[in-house]
Amino acid sequence: MDTFKKRKTGIYEYRVVIPKHLRSRLGGLTEFRRSLKTRDKATAERRGLPMVAEAQRLIANAEQTVILDHRRIAALAAEWLSARVAKDEASPPDAVTIDVQIDAIQAASEDRGAILRMMSSAVDDLLMSKSLPSVDHASREELAVALFWQDLTYWQTMARRRRNDYGAVPGLADAPVFVSPKIGSKAGDDDAPTSFASVWSLWVKSDDDRAPKTLYEGGKKWDILVRYMHDKHGITDAAKVTKDHARAWVDSLKASDIAPRTINFGYIAFARAAYNVACKRDVLQGNPFAGLTVKVNKLALARDRRQGFTDEEARAYLQAARSRGGWIRWVVSVMAYSGCRLEEVTDARACDVRVEKGVPVLDINLEGEGRRLKNVGSARLVPLHPSISADLLTYARDLRDQSGPLFPDLDPDRFGERSGTASKVLGRMLRDELKITDPRKVGAHSWRHRLKTWGREHDIPETVLDQLCGHAPRSEGERYGAHLLPKIAAHVERLPNQG
Repeated sequence: MDTFKKRKTGIYEYRVVIPKHLRSRLGGLTEFRRSLKTRDKATAERRGLPMVAEAQRLIANAEQTVILDHRRIAALAAEWLSARVAKDEASPPDAVTIDVQIDAIQAASEDRGAILRMMSSAVDDLLMSKSLPSVDHASREELAVALFWQDLTYWQTMARRRRNDYGAVPGLADAPVFVSPKIGSKAGDDDAPTSFASVWSLWVKSDDDRAPKTLYEGGKKWDILVRYMHDKHGITDAAKVTKDHARAWVDSLKASDIAPRTINFGYIAFARAAYNVACKRDVLQGNPFAGLTVKVNKLALARDRRQGFTDEEARAYLQAARSRGGWIRWVVSVMAYSGCRLEEVTDARACDVRVEKGVPVLDINLEGEGRRLKNVGSARLVPLHPSISADLLTYARDLRDQSGPLFPDLDPDRFGERSGTASKVLGRMLRDELKITDPRKVGAHSWRHRLKTWGREHDIPETVLDQLCGHAPRSEGERYGAHLLPKIAAHVERLPNQG
C-alpha cells in the first residue's frame, strides 16, 4: 500500500511497501521511500505523483527476471562509459590518481572474483537507473566484466584529457544503442507477459515535463481500462489486447453516457499514447487503439461550443470581480481585456508585468518553476488595456518578491497549479453569484471568445487578434513575421472600457 506520510519533522514522504516475494530480487529492499521535501500537503501530493509511477515501475519490473543478451550488455557498458567521460573530462582527475587507478585495474584483470567485487555497486546502480533490478546472475556477471574494461578505458581517456587530447573515446562511436528488453521477458521467450503497469510506467517515463494533473488524470483513465480488460475479458497481459477488445471497451464507455469527445481525447488518447511508447520500445508489437475513434455529432458539437459573454454579462462579471478584490479582481480584468488563457495569467510572476518600449505589458513566458505554454505562439508580450494598466503596474511593483508569483494570495491546487484553484472559484462565482447558467459559458475561457468577437466588431485584424490571444499560426505564411508591439497596443487601446 502506498501512502503520503508526514514524518515527525513535519516533512512529507512517499512510501510504498515492497511485496515480500520481490524483496530478494531488489537487494533486500523492503520499502520504496522518497522525501517530498515539503511540509505542505498539496505540494507533497503533486511532487509524489511521478514517484508513484516510479514505484509501480520498480515493482512491475521485479515481478520477472530479465536475461540480458550480449548486445544489450555492450550498449549498457558504453552508455555508462560515455556518461562518466562527459561528466569528468572538462576537469579530469590529477595524474597521480589516474596512474593509481590504472595500476589497480591492471592488477585485478586476471582475477574474475576481484572484478565482480570491484564492479558490484556499479552494476547495481546502472541496472536500477534503467529500472532493471531483477536481472539474472549470469547477465549481471557479464555486465560487471564489461564495466570493468570500460573503467580502464575511462581512466586511460582521463589520462589523454590531462595531455589536452580530446579525441574520440575508443569504442563509443560504434557501440550499439541500448533498447530495454521486453519487461518480464527472458532470452528467447517472446510470449512472456507484459503487465499493464509496466506499459503505463514507460509512458510516464517517456516525458519528464508532463504536468502532474495530466499524470493523475491519465492514470485514472488507464486504471479504468485495466479493470475492464481484467473483469470482462480476463486479460492481465497488455500484449493480449486486440482491436476487438479495444472496441468493446470503447462501447462500454459509450454505454456509460460519456461524451464522444471525452472518450476520444480523455480515454482513447491516453491508451493509444501508452501503447505507442511501448511499441517504440519494442515492448509491444502492435497498438490496438491506433485509428480508434468515436464519431462526434458535428451539429451537437456546434450547439455545445463555448460562447463569449454578452456586454451585460461582462459588465456584471467585472463589477463582481472588483468587489471581491485580491487575485480575483486582477485575473478577471486581465482576461477580459487581453484574451489570455487562465493559466497564462495565474502563473505569471510579479516581474512579468512591466513597461516594454513604452507599452505596459504582461510578459507570457516559460521562466519560473512549473510553467507551461500551449503552443509556439503562446510566448508573447500582451499589451495591457489603459483601464487596468496603471493600477496593475502599481500592484505588481509593490510586491516584495519580484521573481515570485503575481498573485501570492492565490493558493495552488493539489497539483501545484494556481489555475486549478482559480477555475473552481471563478466557476462557482459565475453560476452561484452571477447566475450565468448557460453551460457554454465558463468562468475563464469565455473571455477569449468574447475578445475575438469584440475585436472583430471594432475592425481589429484577425492576425492581430490571433497574436494577442496566443493562437498558433493557421498557415505557413502566417508563421513569417509578426505585428510589432506598438501596433498591437494601439488596437487594444481602441477597445472601449467594459465597465
